[in-house]
Amino acid sequence: MALPLFIHVPKTGGVTIREAFDGHISYHAHAPASSLTTELEAAPWSFAFIRNPWDRMVSWYWWRERAQASVEGFSAWVMDPKYERTTVGVPGPDGGVFSILHRSRNAETLLTNDQGEILVDTVYRFEDFDHALRNIWRRLGWPIIRRIHSNRNTHKPRDLDYRDLYTPEAAQRVSELCAWEVETFGYEF
Repeated sequence: MALPLFIHVPKTGGVTIREAFDGHISYHAHAPASSLTTELEAAPWSFAFIRNPWDRMVSWYWWRERAQASVEGFSAWVMDPKYERTTVGVPGPDGGVFSILHRSRNAETLLTNDQGEILVDTVYRFEDFDHALRNIWRRLGWPIIRRIHSNRNTHKPRDLDYRDLYTPEAAQRVSELCAWEVETFGYEF
């Protein structure tokens, strides 16, 4: 029997989803839905999570930079062109790797086809994670259990509001890089 298919957009709780539903969903780490057409057709349903792109970029920064991360360094990191190519990432279509910034807009790459159509049945918001988990549990016919949070970012200060890290230029750059998420899901800085 085919399993529900989960498309993992980076920094949207995917590790938690994978661990919570291990063996009960089909999981392909950061694989574009467009490359999984056979799996999509066979799956009884498919889903993904999306996250506010400015918040996601901050999470990415604190995860990626870990010990070197600082409030002062964030906007410079977003604006630095050296992050347009990096050795950290997944194989890209040109044989290189997706960069930090390519991955920041990877939601569109991961969730749509060449015509811009969303290929998964349901796109949940990371901001409504607990509600989404309850919905997934119901669809699987499971009793609702408490939230499980794996892969928690322990490097980012807990009380940090993502907006406090951005210069106007850095906020604009993320807005441009993530225009699809902003327009499609109505995200605002």
